[in-house]
Amino acid sequence: ISNPYACLVHDYVMGKIHKEHIFEKAKKELNELDYTIFILKQQNVRVSQIAQNLSLSQAAIRYHIKKIKIWLNQIDKE
Repeated sequence: ISNPYACLVHDYVMGKIHKEHIFEKAKKELNELDYTIFILKQQNVRVSQIAQNLSLSQAAIRYHIKKIKIWLNQIDKE
């Protein structure tokens, strides 16, 4: 590659497009609670804080995160 910087920019842009696609798909396919948890985890909010904010147990939040991870793995296979 004659310009390695161009490759880095391309990778960054493609990553950004992929991320936006996943967020749009999540909004359409996940239920409201799972989507909220998905967004909060993307913002690096701790499980304990999410549980407190949503008035749920940490075990319940971990269960929803597990469901979200399964959903994300299915997207990777598409």
